[in-house]
Amino acid sequence: MASKTLQKLVINYAHLNSVTRLFRTEQGEGVIYPNMQFLTLTDRCILVPSELPCTARVAPFPNLVSLRVDMLYPFGDDVMFRGNSATLQFMEVTPDPVLLTTLHNYKVFDEGKYKALRHLCFNQVVNESIDTTAPAPMMAKFLGKLAEPVQTMSLNISIEAKDLVAMVAANKQGFHNLQILKARSAQMSLFDMLCLLKGLPSLATIDCSVADMGSELDHIAPEKLPDYVVSNYNNIGKHFQTWRADFSRGSNYSRMTVYSMLLAMVCLKFTKVESPHMGVSSFCEDISKALRSGAFHKYALHLNKLLELAK
Repeated sequence: MASKTLQKLVINYAHLNSVTRLFRTEQGEGVIYPNMQFLTLTDRCILVPSELPCTARVAPFPNLVSLRVDMLYPFGDDVMFRGNSATLQFMEVTPDPVLLTTLHNYKVFDEGKYKALRHLCFNQVVNESIDTTAPAPMMAKFLGKLAEPVQTMSLNISIEAKDLVAMVAANKQGFHNLQILKARSAQMSLFDMLCLLKGLPSLATIDCSVADMGSELDHIAPEKLPDYVVSNYNNIGKHFQTWRADFSRGSNYSRMTVYSMLLAMVCLKFTKVESPHMGVSSFCEDISKALRSGAFHKYALHLNKLLELAK
């Protein structure tokens, strides 16, 4: 039977009936795929079943390595997560309330399971008639159970920066292995970014946009800002190296350069800003100009590395 040898399966435009047939025969018996490692289900039509079927109590994917469910979770049980807690390394799901509630009810990620999970991706399904993204407190509780082994997290969902910061703060011990964070939809302030770096000790790369200083830093006079940041955030982000900055054309690049300099002063390994529209020459010119001013001059040792690596 194909179920015995199949290693990879991709089903696009998945209908509920076709998906349920994966897990049980016409006689209602459970189907097991002992060699399945990669499973992808997508539903571009966003089918929302009126009754979520529960499947036969078998573990259909005992050796699954990668699970991508780019659709609202179509089951009322934990069928896709049974028996693969020791092998699953990559998980891409839509964190809708049904999925998170189901995983909670079946205690899928309880008791330190899924130690092999390294890559977590949240995607958002657009549907005006229903909630497709769980509330921030529900997501925070969910992440708290599985965050420990995760090294890369992509949040392709609508999320407020303050909620992301709160999630990290609520799970201080849980995210200590996270190295790459992608959160382009969260409009952050520099203060938000500093808080994330403080709470994510292993973070090496962050992919996000920063719109402003944040109300917590706005009241600091520009000439006092470097000293204030160093005094309050010195030596955070000990592994932080790269900021992939999502700047659009027309952004205030001089302001973005200031953010980069402030980060370089407190994150000693930070050396790289990546942005498709930010010119190297203007970046270096702004840093050189700032180094000639009293506020940044004393931190020239930290800031010169940005100049050297940008050239």
